[in-house]
Amino acid sequence: MQRTAAMLILAAFAVLFPSVAAAQSTSVSGQILKSDGTPWANLLVEILNTETGEHYAITTGEDGRYSQQGLRPGIYKISLVDKNDSTFAYSETHLLHGSAENDVSINFSNQASLAHTHSGSADEEDAARFDAVKAHFNAGVGAMRDAETLRSQLAAAPPGQKSEMQAKLAADYQTAIAEFQRAEQSDPRLDAKTHAMIFSNLANAYDFSGEAGMAIIFYEKAIALSPAAVEYQNLAKLQANRAVRDAGSHNAPPDLAAADASCTSAAALDPLIGAKCWKNLGIILENRGDLDAAATAWRKSTALDPSDAQAWFQLGQALLRMVEYQHEGNKVIPVFPADAAEALQKCIAADPNGPYSTQAKELLAELASTKSAASSPASSWTK
Repeated sequence: MQRTAAMLILAAFAVLFPSVAAAQSTSVSGQILKSDGTPWANLLVEILNTETGEHYAITTGEDGRYSQQGLRPGIYKISLVDKNDSTFAYSETHLLHGSAENDVSINFSNQASLAHTHSGSADEEDAARFDAVKAHFNAGVGAMRDAETLRSQLAAAPPGQKSEMQAKLAADYQTAIAEFQRAEQSDPRLDAKTHAMIFSNLANAYDFSGEAGMAIIFYEKAIALSPAAVEYQNLAKLQANRAVRDAGSHNAPPDLAAADASCTSAAALDPLIGAKCWKNLGIILENRGDLDAAATAWRKSTALDPSDAQAWFQLGQALLRMVEYQHEGNKVIPVFPADAAEALQKCIAADPNGPYSTQAKELLAELASTKSAASSPASSWTK
């Protein structure tokens, strides 16, 4: 989770500061409809990157549609200019990112009263609100980066300094939470993707601060606005941990339906992230001692990502621990799941020279030795 959160924070930082993401590109398109619901043709659409000043101007076609490719990810002000009506002015601010085309369509039949209100001082007010969003978001990201640095230093810190560092760590997380909340509240009219980005970072801050319930709430809010595989993955981890905790207090099997559904949603958006999602569930379940459920999760993970040597190793290792015994006369013969050796062999094939491959080879050697000893006439096994 630490690595995932850091990646999310850095990704969000790159979105607000597009020069960091200059090698990437995105696009925007949409359709503009008049107040009577008909396409607005020959309308000038101006697209302004609010950080770099890059400016694009295109005109809608007969169907009211426009499209602009080759944009660097960032925050854009999209303004509409009616060449036949100098009193008309309208603009919206949007976060544009990702390989998929961003859809910014505007239907004035749903909001006709707004068509002449975004001019003069209103534009200045919009800019001030957006500056506040950026300032608070940047402060939240800064607090999370400070916390990340402290976490990396904490393990090696002298015992006398750890208490002070932990207090600073907790304060950083609370600062991040407060700043992300202020960013969200500074301009309620931000587009859904920007709200989702803020909610996602707020969920991360709550998660690291140990407030899992609040983290779940804000991951769900982010997903409701703009579903993303990573958010589903992080949500699944929290849901699984909560299910395991609740099951422990009631001495019952954990209800993993919600976590499993989140991993399924993650896999639908990005199979590799879905694979990681189920791999993480397997680890949580193994730590609880539920090897059957852990093996099920790792089977789902390896089905989505057969190249993950770690997942194959964890599956094979768990299956070996699920050994059963058969009595043959005065002998007790160990019987291992049929696919245990296969999982370990696939681990080796996935990464022949990796650390998990080395461990898999050792386990296979031990398995072969055990089977050989069990088949020996002189062997005598007892439970």
